[in-house]
This record gives sequence, C-alpha cells and structure tokens, in this order.
Amino acid sequence: MEDRFEFTALPRVATSECLTLNAVSEANGWQTDYRQLGGGSFHAWSDLFTCGSLLLSDRYCNQEMTATAIAPPGHVALFIPQNPIDKGILQGKVLGATDVALLSPRSEVFYRTPADVRMMVVTIPITRLRRSMTAVAHDDTYCFTGETRVITLADNSLANLSSHVKHILQAAQFSSTDVGFSVCLQELEEQFVGTLSLALSAPNELEHGARARRNRLRYLQQARDFIEVNLDLPLGLETLARVVGVTPRTLSTACRETLGITLVQYISNRRLIAANYRLRHSDKTQTTVTDTALTYGFVHMGRFSRDYHILFGEYPLKTLSASV
Repeated sequence: MEDRFEFTALPRVATSECLTLNAVSEANGWQTDYRQLGGGSFHAWSDLFTCGSLLLSDRYCNQEMTATAIAPPGHVALFIPQNPIDKGILQGKVLGATDVALLSPRSEVFYRTPADVRMMVVTIPITRLRRSMTAVAHDDTYCFTGETRVITLADNSLANLSSHVKHILQAAQFSSTDVGFSVCLQELEEQFVGTLSLALSAPNELEHGARARRNRLRYLQQARDFIEVNLDLPLGLETLARVVGVTPRTLSTACRETLGITLVQYISNRRLIAANYRLRHSDKTQTTVTDTALTYGFVHMGRFSRDYHILFGEYPLKTLSASV
C-alpha cells in the first residue's frame, strides 16, 4: 500500500465532572453540554479512536445525565447505546432494543441517559458515507442534512454494526506499525461504513427463477476470483460491490444459496486456508504467527487462533513449529 491507513488511540480520560466530557468533545469538533441529574458521586470515562475517516467514542457514566450535542460540520454521527435494557430517551423517544440515532450536522440532539450508561458514537464525514452508499447500495439519495432521527434497525444490522465497532476498539489493544495492521483496519472501516449504508438503504428486490440464480452464481464466481488473488488486501463491502457491479445483498444471497455460508465467512475461511499454507511452508525462524495473521486480515490474535483451531484441529503455533 502506498498510503498508510491512519489509526490512533488516545489515552483514556477518566473524570469526576461533566465539564471534562464537554472539553473532550469540543476538542474533537463537537458542541456538547453534559449535566448530571440528581446527587451522588460522579464517575465517567471516555475512550477516543480514529480509524481512517472515522472518529469513534466509547463512553461510560455511572450517573443519569442530560446531554445536548451537535455533530461537527460536514459530518454525521451514529449513536449506538450499549445498555441491554434501559437505553435512555433521545429526542423525546424511549429508545428500544434495536434503536440507534443518526445525528445530522447542525441539528441539536437531546439525550437523557440512564445510570451506568455505555454509549458508542461513530462520527463519519458525509462525503465518505455518500461514497459508500453509491458503491454498496447504488443509492446516494439519502438526506443527511435534515433533523436527527431515531432509526430502528433489523437485529442483524445492529449486531453487525456493533461488532464492527468492537473489532476496531479491540484493535486498539494491538497497536502495530506493520503494513498488514493498516490493511486490517482499512477493511474494518470499510465494513462498518458499508454495513451502515445497507442499513440506511431500501432493500433491493432480488430476482427469482433459474436465470436469476444463474446470474447470482456468476456474480459469486467473479467475487471468488477477485478474493482469491487479493486475500492480503481489504475486502470490504464497497470493494466487492465495485468489482462485481452488484449490491452486497445480491452477493450474500448467492453465497448462501451456493455455499450455505455468508460472504464474510467465506472470506475468513479462504484467509485461514492461506494462513495455514504459509505457516506450513515458511521458515519458522523467519515467520511468526502474528505476522501471518496480520497479512491475511486478522487483527485479533485470540480470535484468529480460535478460528484456526476450529478449521484445522490445531493451533497456528503448532503448525509453524512443524514447518520445514
């Protein structure tokens, strides 16, 4: 890669007053006003990360608060409350189990938090999200400049978005200057923005019949051919949609119809097979499990070892130890 994909993890800010939360937000382009409700000792912490074009905030507070906020100019923000039951009240609406909020620029949002609130906010340039919606969903008509809105997502969409964010946060525990780490992060960013684009877009109607199935099989083969020779490159939703010229929903349907697994699972399996081949045929004095995992897009070493063991019946270090 000619240009490295930038990733930074700022030191955690722990505080006993709301003013510090406001200062942290202001330093990152937000206008906020956090205020504690009721008495009692106040404890909060805030983690901030940048991953390519994304700014991710992971915050916790032990007390109920009111918060008003305005996203940075030219950006939208996805607010994902993490509490399993009481998620608070946003714009006068009690948030349901699969509700998130899309915060528009220059639109003030009001949020009353529950106690022990955990919230994640991902700030995205509007131009970045529009580009993704064009590539992934073939739709760039979504209006990002209106009022902040609460959106009810399908269970799988919310789970996928939360999973992508958590994978990025886990990457903060494994900071590396390896170019493979940069590739992993670029793919994570693309997966998150692509998944959000699909969630915001109207579902496309799939064709039916034998001809449609033949077309989907052809699309899948095109994707497989590309994946096979680019296992060490970012393989997110935008990339595959652009290469094949169809939406990820169509590709995913083709993969499930033909292989019985999702496209993400297929890519992961092909990368695990490539990693196994490399570990078996590399000089064990010149190769490490970590380098191999990063080369093929695995940024979380524990998950890589677990999935590798499930597929091959042994851990990657054992494979490497037995290599020539």
